[in-house]
Amino acid sequence: MVALYKSSTRVDVPANTPAVLQEIRVPEHSALMAGWPAEGTTATIEGTAAVPASSAAPSLEEEQTTVSFVPDYLPAGPKPGNVVVANVLEGGIYEDEEIKLPPRPEPPPVRPDTWNLSEYEALAVSATELADPLTLLPDGAVTIPPAPLSLEEVLAANRPLRPIDYAEADDAVKPGPLEPGQIEIESAQYIDFDEERNMVYATGRPVARFGAYVIKADKIMVDTRLREIQAEGDVILTSEDQHIEAKAVSVNANNNEGVAYEAKGRSGSFYFMGDPMCGNGTTTFRQLSKEESYFKDASFTTCNFGVPHFRVRAKEFSVFNNDRIFARNVVVYVHEVPVLWLPYFTRSMKEGTPWGGSIGNDGQLGMFVRVFYDYRASCYVPSDVDPDTMIRSSYGYARTRVDYFSKRGMGEGLTYAYSFAQGKHRGNLDVYNLNDKERDVGDDSGSRYYVNWWHRTRVTDELEWLADVDYPSDPDLFYDVFDRIRGGGERRRDRIPERRVSTALEWTTENFFAGIQVELKDRIGRDRVSYFADPKDNDYNYDRGYNNETQIRVTPPGMLGGMAVGYDGYYTDPASIQDSDLEDGISTNRYGRVTERLPQITVSSNQLRLGTLPWWYHMDLNVINNLDKGLNIVGTDDDAFVRGFDLYQSLTNQIKIGERCTLVTKFGLGVGVMEREDDSFNFDLPTGATFPFVMNGQKIDDDIIGLTLLDRDTFLVGRKTFSLKDVNPAFAYGDIDSKFNTRISNALSHYIRWRFREGTNDSLGQFYENIGALKTRDDLYNFRNSENWIESGLVYNLIYPRLTANVSLGHNLQGEGDITPNELRQYINAGAGWTNDRNTLGLNGGVGLQERQLRDPTDPNEFQQNSLTYYLSGRYTPVHKRFYASTSAYFIQNKNSDPLGGSPDEGNLDSRNDSNIDFTVGKKLGTKYAMEVASRYRTNLSTNSDGDSKGQFTDTYVRLRRDFHDVIGTLSVGLNDTGLSKDDESNDSSYQVRFDVQFKKPGQKGLPPYVRTTDLYSRSKLGAFETGG
Repeated sequence: MVALYKSSTRVDVPANTPAVLQEIRVPEHSALMAGWPAEGTTATIEGTAAVPASSAAPSLEEEQTTVSFVPDYLPAGPKPGNVVVANVLEGGIYEDEEIKLPPRPEPPPVRPDTWNLSEYEALAVSATELADPLTLLPDGAVTIPPAPLSLEEVLAANRPLRPIDYAEADDAVKPGPLEPGQIEIESAQYIDFDEERNMVYATGRPVARFGAYVIKADKIMVDTRLREIQAEGDVILTSEDQHIEAKAVSVNANNNEGVAYEAKGRSGSFYFMGDPMCGNGTTTFRQLSKEESYFKDASFTTCNFGVPHFRVRAKEFSVFNNDRIFARNVVVYVHEVPVLWLPYFTRSMKEGTPWGGSIGNDGQLGMFVRVFYDYRASCYVPSDVDPDTMIRSSYGYARTRVDYFSKRGMGEGLTYAYSFAQGKHRGNLDVYNLNDKERDVGDDSGSRYYVNWWHRTRVTDELEWLADVDYPSDPDLFYDVFDRIRGGGERRRDRIPERRVSTALEWTTENFFAGIQVELKDRIGRDRVSYFADPKDNDYNYDRGYNNETQIRVTPPGMLGGMAVGYDGYYTDPASIQDSDLEDGISTNRYGRVTERLPQITVSSNQLRLGTLPWWYHMDLNVINNLDKGLNIVGTDDDAFVRGFDLYQSLTNQIKIGERCTLVTKFGLGVGVMEREDDSFNFDLPTGATFPFVMNGQKIDDDIIGLTLLDRDTFLVGRKTFSLKDVNPAFAYGDIDSKFNTRISNALSHYIRWRFREGTNDSLGQFYENIGALKTRDDLYNFRNSENWIESGLVYNLIYPRLTANVSLGHNLQGEGDITPNELRQYINAGAGWTNDRNTLGLNGGVGLQERQLRDPTDPNEFQQNSLTYYLSGRYTPVHKRFYASTSAYFIQNKNSDPLGGSPDEGNLDSRNDSNIDFTVGKKLGTKYAMEVASRYRTNLSTNSDGDSKGQFTDTYVRLRRDFHDVIGTLSVGLNDTGLSKDDESNDSSYQVRFDVQFKKPGQKGLPPYVRTTDLYSRSKLGAFETGG
C-alpha cells in the first residue's frame, strides 16, 4: 500500500512485497494504493513519488484516473494485450480488472561454482540482461528496425561514467536547482522505503539531490515528512561553488539549515578546517539560516595548499551571505607559526587581503616604505519587492595609508568611497598629509597636504546638495612626490596650479532647474599687474625663483638687466629672482583668489514645446554676486565684486526636409546688468609718475614687456585704449544658431552650422575679451560675447568593419577690427579609428591645423600662430593575452616665430613645439612571471628664467612581476627626468627601485593584467603651468 506525492524517487523492494514504483508521474496530489500480484516483478507507474500510504496526504477531491502498469521485463514500445488498467478512486482504492501478462521468463541455470545471484538483492540480474527480448513479444508483433548509431553515439556509449565530484569538469548540461523541499535519491545498490516511519534508506554510495546541492555518502536516510536528510560515512556535500567533506551531515531540504560533523572544505575561494596539527584537521559547523553559517574552534584561509601558507584560527566565526567573515579571539598563523593575535577580525570573501605595501629607493624621496590597509563595510536590508531577498543599502570602502620617506618624512592618508541609504548620500574622500622635512611651502613650514572630496545628498526627490573640494597645499605636491610613487592605474596629475572649494543646492523637475552655488578658487601667480594680451607675459608665473620677487622703479634712461627702459615705471628687480638653491617649492603666498561666487543663482527651463508646433522655448536666468580678480592674480587692490543678472530666452525651430535632412534653428535674445562695485583697478602709482607709465614690466629675452598706462585708469592693448570707466553695466545681445544635418547614408552624415551673436560692445564681458583675459569667463562669469562662426563636418561610423572617421572645420567670420588677442581664427581637424572584430587590435590617428591670433591686431608685433597637431595611437592584445603592446604619440608644431624673438624650438610657452611619446610592451614569462617595459618621451615641459628649454627627457621603467601563490610581487627599476632640480628651474634626473606586494583576491589564479590609464596626451588637458595660464 503506497501513496504518491510530488517527488521523483526510485525504490526497489524484494519479492512478495507491494509493487516497485519507478519514474512515477501522476497529477499532483493524486493518490494510489496498489498491490502487485506477481512475485518479484517490477511495475512502472506514471507518477512522481512513492511514500507510505499511512503518511499524511493532502485532501483530495473525488476523481477517477486511469493508470498504466507495464512490467520492466517487457521491451520498450507498444504492447497490445499486455496492459493492466486500474480505475483509481478517492483514497487510492482501485477496481480490480483481469490482468493478462505473459509469463516471466525463467533465468538460466546457475553454475554450481558460482553464487546464486537471486539470493542477493544487490547482485540480482535483470531478466532482460539474460534473455532475448524478441522471445518476449506476442505472436504477430511488428518491430521497428533500429537506426544505425552515429560515431558520436558510439563514443558516448563507451565513455565511462564519472563520479559526482566538485572537481570534475563537465561540459554537459547540468540540471537546475530543485524546488525547496523536493528530494531526489539514487543508488546503484539498495534503496528501501519504510512506510510506518516515512523513511527512505539507501546504501551503496547513494546520491541525494536537494535545492542546488548534491550529497554523496555511504548511507543516506530521508525523512519524507520533515524533509530532512541524514548522511553518514565519507560524506561529500557539493554545489556549484562549494565542496564539503564530513563524517556526518544532517540538513533540512526546505530551508537548507543543518550541521556537519568533522568537516572541512571550501565555499567559493574560502577554505575552512580544524587545527591541522591536532586531530584530523576537521571541525563542526552549523548552517543557521540561508544567510549565516557558524563555525566553532575552526580555521579559515584562502590558500588551497594542503598545509596553507597562512590561516586564521578563531574561537568562533560566522559567515554572512557568503560575502563577509566575522570572527573573535583570532590568531594569525604563517607557515603554522602564530604571529598575531586579534580580539576581533573581519574580511570580505570576495575582495583581496586588506593589507598591502611597497618598499623602495627613489632619487628624490630616498628610501621609502608604504603600508596600507583596506576596510569595507556593507549594510543589507530586505527588498521592497521580495522581503526574503536582501539588498545592499549602504557600503563604504576605506584605505588608510602610512608612508615613510627617508628624505622627506612621514605621510598619512585616507581614501574613502561611500554610499548610504540606498544612494541617498554618496561621495569620495581622499586626504593626505606629508611632514616634508626638505621643502618649505609658504609659512606652513614642511606641512604639505591634499584634500579631494566630492559628495552628493538627495534631500528630496527634486532637491540635492553637492560639495566639491580639490585643495592641495601647494601646486608641486603631486609633481614632486605623488606622481613618482603612483600605481599603474592612477592618474598622473603633474603640477596643479588651482585649488577650489564649492557647494551647491540643485532643484530639478521635469521642465525646470534651479540652483544656488557658492565657490572659492585660488590660482598660482605673481603679485604684479598682468598684460594678458602678450603671450610672453605669464611665462614665469610658476617658477620657484619668483617667490620673493620685488618691484623697483626705473625711469629713462635707466637700465634693466642691461637694457635701457623706454618709459617710467615699476619693473621686476632681476636681483630678487632666485636662480639657484631652489630647495623649496612654490610658496603658498603666491596663491591668489580668482573666484568667489557668493552666491550665483541659476534658473533654467527645459526645451518646452509650444503646443503641437515645431517650436521649443527655453529660458536661462543667472543672478550673480561674484568676485572680479582684476589684472593682478595675487594682489587684492584691484579686486571688486560684480553684481547683476543675465536673462536669456530663445525659440528653437525644427524643420524636417525629406527623409534625410533636418534644419534646427535657434533665435535668442538676452538682456542684463553687470555692475562692478569699483570702476577702477586702483593702480598703485608713485608720486610724480609720468605717463606713459609701465606697470610691473619685466625683461624677457631681449624685450621689456608690461602693461602701459596712459593715465591712472587707461591703458594700452596694441594701439587701442581701455578703461573700466567706459564699461556700461547694462547690456543686450541677440544670437542665431542654425544647424543643417544630412544623413547621406546609414554610415555617413554631414552637418553645417552657423553661429552668430551680436551685442553691445561696452559690456564687462566684452571688455575682458578685448584685452585678452580669456580666463575671466571661467573665473567671473561665462559671458555671451559677440561671435560669428561657420562650421562644417562629416562623421562616418561603420559597424563592419569597425571603423569611425570624422572631419571638421571652422572659420571665424568676424572682421579684423573685432578679432581679439588669443582668439581662434580658424581650424580644421580630421581623425579616424579602427578596431578588429575581436577587439584585440586598435588604431587611432588624427591631424589638426589651427590659426590663433597672438597679440592685438593693432600691435606692431602681432602675428597669427599656425599650429599643426597630430597624434597616433595603437594597441595590440591577442586573445591569449600572453603579451601586449601599446603606443601613443602627440605632437604640436608651431609654424610661426614670435617677432619679439623666440623660435618654435625655444622655450616660449605659447609658441614652442611640444611632443609626447608613450610606449609600453609586456609579456608573460611562463606561468609565474610577467615583464613590462614602459617609456615616456617628452620635450619642452618647462623653461628656466633665461628662456632656455629644459625638455627632451624620458621616463623609463622595467617591471618584473612574480606569482607567489597568495601574493603578487612586482620589482620595478626606472630612470626619471621629471624631478625638480634644487639648483635651477630645470628637471633633475633620478632613479627609482621599488618592490610592491599585492595580495591576491580569493579565487584569483595566476597573474592579473596590468592596469593603465588610457588618456591620450592632449594639450587641452594640460594645466596652466604648461599652457601659460
